[in-house]
Amino acid sequence: MSVPRRLEAADIRDEWLGWALSTLPADQTAAEAAISELYERAGRPAPRFLWVGSPNAAMEFVPAGIPMREFVKTLSIASRLATLGSELREALDRRVGHPWALAWGQGEPDPLDAEVRDPLRDFVRDGVCTPLRLALPLAERLTWYGQHDAYWIAHYDAWRRIGGRTFRGLNGQLDLWATLARSCGWWWPMEELCVVSLRPVSVRTEEQRLHSEQGPAVAYADGWSVHAWRGTRVPWWVIADPTPDRIAQEPNIEVRRCAIERLGWEAYIEQAGLRLVATARDPRQSRLRPAAVRPTRHGVGPPRPCPARHQRLGGAGRPAAALRPRGPRPPGRPRRGRRMDLRPVHRPLRPAGPAHMNPTHTEPAHPNRTHPNPTHTEPAHPNPTHPEGEPMTVNLATLSDRTGLAVLEHLERQVAIPVIEGIQAQGDLLVVPLRLVGAAVTVRDLARWQDVPATGLELLRGAAGGNPHSLVADPGTCTWTTDVRDTFRLALGVFHNSTPVYLLHPEHGATGFTPGAYVVRRQREFDHRLTLRGGGGHRLIAD
Repeated sequence: MSVPRRLEAADIRDEWLGWALSTLPADQTAAEAAISELYERAGRPAPRFLWVGSPNAAMEFVPAGIPMREFVKTLSIASRLATLGSELREALDRRVGHPWALAWGQGEPDPLDAEVRDPLRDFVRDGVCTPLRLALPLAERLTWYGQHDAYWIAHYDAWRRIGGRTFRGLNGQLDLWATLARSCGWWWPMEELCVVSLRPVSVRTEEQRLHSEQGPAVAYADGWSVHAWRGTRVPWWVIADPTPDRIAQEPNIEVRRCAIERLGWEAYIEQAGLRLVATARDPRQSRLRPAAVRPTRHGVGPPRPCPARHQRLGGAGRPAAALRPRGPRPPGRPRRGRRMDLRPVHRPLRPAGPAHMNPTHTEPAHPNRTHPNPTHTEPAHPNPTHPEGEPMTVNLATLSDRTGLAVLEHLERQVAIPVIEGIQAQGDLLVVPLRLVGAAVTVRDLARWQDVPATGLELLRGAAGGNPHSLVADPGTCTWTTDVRDTFRLALGVFHNSTPVYLLHPEHGATGFTPGAYVVRRQREFDHRLTLRGGGGHRLIAD
């Protein structure tokens, strides 16, 4: 993309972002005219309009407690408008030449999409609209988002203005949706009545996400508001009055983390009466370093001896012996006065399938395979290198650039990501080799598998609509399915990888997995309050 065209795309993006975050008074005349014309296109007369101060106030007038299928059946105008919108986007996609949302593995986005569509989708839809949705009982209600529909309208507007596409015959309907995005907030159509919300009176963001340290992040004229801390929706007390007692009673660990950050870790430790029970050195300090290794693209490769660096684990004041260049012994509990060898152990990987499967069977990876067997292991690809022959390093910065998912500032972006065999935990997820839970978790016979792209596959998002867990792999080396049975109902899915893959999270960082088959499960914790109520005594951990 040329520099002038990129600047034009940035202007279009900023223009629509301004409308998405606008706090100007609603243009009620323009909004009512556009909605009336949409009703006419759907074969219905213009409705009466009821303007409310916020989306929360609209819940009083929009039918509640009706499943979405019954909601659509009862309010046929809602079904017709949803169909009109879907048909419009499909027709526009055909003119553009590719769908609005590319499926995983369909290649890199067009530079124009990367400049306009992707940032607006992440900021407006995921960063602003999703926290507001989570604050309302909208799961069983069809909702149109007015100004927050700007993220998809801007995509087609950019292709129309500078992308060289013509939408003859479709411009009129696209302009109606664009008018609504410029003139009002959320709205709900019914047969004779249309409820429309005013825009918010204040919106506070930081780094393309809702955030406010002083009051609500989004506030409406009628007093309804949503509080957010660095993109995570939180109760009002997290911002206004976080206390150790409230933090201890909060079941959501993501909200607890936000409350502690708001209060400050030192203040929380002091006010909660916590006492020091042990200390440990920071592994990033020079006094404690991992053995020198030669990094590769997928983690760590053969060790390179570096006697100048010492391991100091025990044995006060005495330097460790020089690292051995070959033949490291398996790590274990060191005897008194000995040092622990932290270098990677080069031994054949154990089979990833359950014990009752053939442990010696292997099969090469095939890019066109649609139903891989997760119980068979595949030979790992050779360690790739740059064209010049230098090995590549996988670190947080590399994964963040590949996926576009930013990590929080407290994480060291240049640290090499370890690739480990065995059970690993990340927030509310637990990743377990399939062979260890083969009796409880099985893959369905006709499971549908999908390739995990280099840009990442989102497995789970935080309960408060915050940070996602994303699986990242090189193209053609990892497949994922959700068609699994789990007797404990904890499994999200199974992935099968022939080379190391990584699980990335903005707050927890990243961890790597050796080739094999793994189950991704939710973690749960014991809750005595559920036992007292006659429940099972366990609840899912909410990250």
